[in-house]
Order: sequence, then C-alpha cells, then structure tokens
Amino acid sequence: LTRLIDAIASAPVMIVVTARPEFVSPWPAGAHVAALALERLDAPQSARLVATIAAGDGLPRALVDDIVAKADGVPLYVEELAKSVLEAMQDKVSVPATLRDSLMSRLDRLGRAKDTAQVAPVIGQQFSYVLLAAVAGCPADELAAHMESLVDAGLAIRLGGGVELAYRFKHALLRDVAYENLLRARRQALHAAIAHALVSQFPAVAGSEPELLAHHFGHAGNPAMASTFSEPAGDRAA
Repeated sequence: LTRLIDAIASAPVMIVVTARPEFVSPWPAGAHVAALALERLDAPQSARLVATIAAGDGLPRALVDDIVAKADGVPLYVEELAKSVLEAMQDKVSVPATLRDSLMSRLDRLGRAKDTAQVAPVIGQQFSYVLLAAVAGCPADELAAHMESLVDAGLAIRLGGGVELAYRFKHALLRDVAYENLLRARRQALHAAIAHALVSQFPAVAGSEPELLAHHFGHAGNPAMASTFSEPAGDRAA
C-alpha cells in the first residue's frame, strides 16, 4: 500500500483505506494523503438514511424517531432496523429493541429459506454453493430458491458464478445471529457433515487448509479427527 500510495502522488487516482480507530497510519498526512475520522451519524443524518432506505414507503415520523433513537448513530444499525420495520409493515409494526432482535426477525420472515440461512453460517461468513448443496439436505431447485430469497432480502451477497458460485453474508453479525440460534446438537451435526463432505468431496481443501478441517471436527465434538488435522496445520504454520 505504501508503494502504491507513493506511486499515485501525481496521478488521477484515489485510494480509500478503512481501519479501526486504534490503527496508526504509517502514511504521514501531506499533499495527497488525508485522514478522516468517521463519527456517529447525528439524528438528522440518521433520519435521512432511514428515508433513503424506505424510499416511497413513507414511514410514520414516530417510527423514524424510534429507529434513530435505538440506532444511536451507527449506520449499520440504522439500515438493519429500518429494513426490519419495512419488512414487517403488514404486521403490527414496532422497532426491534436491539440489532440482534432485528436480524432474527428478518431471518424468521424468510419462511423455509430460514433453514438454509442457518446451515450456511456453520460453513462460515463466506461459503461455496457446492459445499452448501452437499450438506443442506434439500433438492437443488429448492436450495437455489432459498439462496435467491436471502439475496433478495439483502442478507447475502452473490459472488462469482458457475462452479465458482459462492455467497457471503452481508455482515458478520448476521452470520453470528443465525449460527447462535441453532441448538448445540444441530450445530455439532452440521459441523460433522461439513467436515466429512470436505474430506470426501473436496480433498484438495483438506490438503491445503487442514486447519479448516480441524475447526469443523473440533466443533463437531470429534477431538481425535480435530487433532489429526491440527498437527499438519501447525506444521504448515511453523
């Protein structure tokens, strides 16, 4: 990044780099380098964001004020709470108390696609469609329809296509909420199914990413197999 930043000093190029507040920039501020601290949104900015998301739906002012108050200036919270309210407009509308409540209510409204939305996070934040199909346990056309529902709801993002088709949850919190809502026994069974699918159907992954197998076997409650793959993972890391 430093070489790139130096190289574009006089070029019509802009690079935007995001970081946590504790990051110390190695690039001193100068003619072509600037640092910008992003603060929380104020109430009018949050309300404008809600209005943009709602588009022509025209949320009542009281609902907008409730969203703004509960989001506390965090853009992700504003977006998710607003979407949750919009999706529930046909029901008795109230603003979820927390972001997790909002995300869970959005998952609940997926219907049968919720099952797929809870299998996928066991694989990870990003997951391939072929691996999901190997462990989801539903017909191909039904699985494809479920993934379309997730994408249409703005909960997942489609990546690539064909044999490289993959998906990613829009943000890590959504993946965490879906994962944590699974009963422990169901999580263990899914981790076991994923681990065995990787061994039998994706041997290249088992060879190149043994730590991934160790992770799934460990969470499946199979310490012997987890150790089997942890050892080569440790050797590779060393």
